[in-house]
Amino acid sequence: MKAIEEEKNRKILVFHIGTIGDILLTLPIFAAIRRHYPLGHITLLSVGREGEKYIEDLLPKTGYFDAFENISSFDPKHLAAIPAAIWKLRRQRFSCAYYLLRDEPESPRRLWRDSLFFRLLGITKIYGNRFITDFTDKKALLPNVTENYFRRLLQTGGLKSDADHSFSLNFSESEMERIRLFFREMNCAGKMPVAVGIGGKKQCCRWPVAKYEELLRRMCLDGRTFPILFGGPADWADCRRLLDQLPAGSCGHCINRDLSLRETILALAGCSFYCGNDTGTIHMAAAAGLCCIGLYSSAVYAGMWYPQGERNIIIRKDFPCSVCLRPECDSDPARCIDAISVDEVWFAVRNIIEN
Repeated sequence: MKAIEEEKNRKILVFHIGTIGDILLTLPIFAAIRRHYPLGHITLLSVGREGEKYIEDLLPKTGYFDAFENISSFDPKHLAAIPAAIWKLRRQRFSCAYYLLRDEPESPRRLWRDSLFFRLLGITKIYGNRFITDFTDKKALLPNVTENYFRRLLQTGGLKSDADHSFSLNFSESEMERIRLFFREMNCAGKMPVAVGIGGKKQCCRWPVAKYEELLRRMCLDGRTFPILFGGPADWADCRRLLDQLPAGSCGHCINRDLSLRETILALAGCSFYCGNDTGTIHMAAAAGLCCIGLYSSAVYAGMWYPQGERNIIIRKDFPCSVCLRPECDSDPARCIDAISVDEVWFAVRNIIEN
């Protein structure tokens, strides 16, 4: 009984920075930390308002966290609000912290700042605060964000094993019913629904819409699939253009449907597989358990942002300028993403359909 009470009284702080892709890739880590402390009181501390809105939509129903805290920024412009946040967190007397800031070339500099922050909170035991990625070889295939976190936490003693990558989003019956209605409205019975992610915030990651048009035309003519376009509000114009160019009723969309993030993941789970750009949608599809065909630019390190799962097909082209780390290319579309042909994407799509 004493051990159970001690476990219940243990307070753990999980420090995470990122938006939708980061959060989805970190879901297996959140689940592993909860399994490690089944009775502990776990607080998620995020930084930045953009990531906070995804956290509010996605995580409260999972049971991985008992409380959520947010600091708007560590930017000097917002320093006035930080002392109050530190005092509020310090009073909670956390026994340890899990440091989930992804490995990037500039991360070691941030570690000094964040270590000082943890000391101000009265936390001395920090897991995951050892960066392990060698960024000197730009041709290396790096572990993705999930695998990187598991390795760091194993090395620093925060987890005992990385064997279990499972997690659950605990969807409600009302959420599932809304998606059943969504598919009835799609009117795609008898065909294989395929999620197609046409969007992306970064110019270098967007495969040309004209190529998507040709790919979708082949999928529609094949007759076995029903493509469903996924993306954000900014992709609505491209979505309309594609729908207008395809036979009526041969393709659907999940853009501007007023679905929550969780409901969109459920809609993806109702599809057979995903094909599309390197953006948050591919990680939503992977979280839904789909096999993903990922169309990747070579602007960042290979592997780092690949989706979770062993069945995925990644199409990526290397160029002399690869790993430029720029969100926009001098050419539009970016040379590395434009080098991916419709033929090779269609070959991957057809291979999944037939197998």
